Amino acid sequence: DDEVEVFVNPRGNFGDYYQFIVNPLGTRYDSHGTDASWNADWQAATRQTPQHWVVEVALPIRSFPLDLTVGRDWCVNVGRGDKLARQASSWSAAFGGFHNPGRFGRLLGLDLDLLPYYQQDARTRTVAVRQAYEATVAGLDLTHAPAAVAAPVQERTPTITAALARLEKLLADPKGATPQDWAQVRPVAAQLATDIEALRAASMRLRAWNVWREPGAAEPRFGLATAPAMVKVRRDGQDFGGEVSRELSLSAARNEYESGQIVVVSLSGEDLTGCRASLSLLTGPGGATLGPECLKLSLVGYIATAKPGYQTAYVGDWPDPLLPLQPFTVAAGQVQPLWLRAYVPPGTRPGLYRGAVTVSAGGQDKRMAVQLRVFDFELPRRQHLATPFGCAPGTLSQWYAGSSDYMTHMPPEVWKRWNRFLLDYRITPT
Repeated sequence: DDEVEVFVNPRGNFGDYYQFIVNPLGTRYDSHGTDASWNADWQAATRQTPQHWVVEVALPIRSFPLDLTVGRDWCVNVGRGDKLARQASSWSAAFGGFHNPGRFGRLLGLDLDLLPYYQQDARTRTVAVRQAYEATVAGLDLTHAPAAVAAPVQERTPTITAALARLEKLLADPKGATPQDWAQVRPVAAQLATDIEALRAASMRLRAWNVWREPGAAEPRFGLATAPAMVKVRRDGQDFGGEVSRELSLSAARNEYESGQIVVVSLSGEDLTGCRASLSLLTGPGGATLGPECLKLSLVGYIATAKPGYQTAYVGDWPDPLLPLQPFTVAAGQVQPLWLRAYVPPGTRPGLYRGAVTVSAGGQDKRMAVQLRVFDFELPRRQHLATPFGCAPGTLSQWYAGSSDYMTHMPPEVWKRWNRFLLDYRITPT
């Protein structure tokens, strides 16, 4: 059909846009970019004469997901399609298709009441950072902690509470706010999120101090925490995705590998050298045990990364290899994760198995309880879902020997060992 198309970019940044189409019968179509599943509440009316047809469109601003990024200057375009004449034209020349937001025109100074949308967005952001802050400080006890552990928390708290008060004051009197006040909400909330994350990392050391402090005993020089196997634990403790605890809990079926991390948290102003860790048997129902052939404790190693050619949140020491367990050092104020891998052999009795990991550092011993729940079913050895991983022999030979000529440089036993490793973790060798 002939058609009139309206394109709207509410943020006014020549980016994300919405499309509305009307034909001479008043039939409507809308989309978010080219996503036709998006629908809006809008109206259109048409009128036809022997010479032309006219369309009038009403687009309620509530149809758009408006927030603090939207102002009174929007980007728009209007296109016209004449199928009989095989012509297409637009108010702002699109050069090769209407779906070209970089070629939209601008509507300046629209008379819109955006205050309700500003309030809603600001409230959502403020509530989120308030909840994150309260969750971070819940249960923190500064009473007995030394200055080195308490100071990072004490130093960050006033800045965060002041910024939160500023946002909450704005929401308490929104009608008195200026455009400049609203413009500051997003950067203030973003900075708050960063500051709260830094506070969470600092509070992890404080929580470790409180959890591992023994009344009447010497001050703890280190504490322990746990983290899931899918979490990357940085040496500086930032973005810590685990929790301070006295127990690591795992669960697995028979014929399955499962892993978790025990994180050594320095509470000392000096490096802890010569640290050691050991793992006991896991004892379960009827005296059944999982021993050294099923359990392995490794040291998480770090690789120094450089800035890549794309955006990344962090550059520096990145946890990656699992190294043989040996004496290690935890630098002052930093953390060191240990990797516990458990294998449950076929035929293992189901139930709860218990043991412990003991860490010795700075003349002190700390014991992390470990429990492994074994489910009463077994995973088959053979897989039926392919998972291509890219471990071709030429690739491995290139990495380890500097040449993809694996027939010459890669011993067959190395290739076999890789395949066994992949199959243990249910990855299909290519």
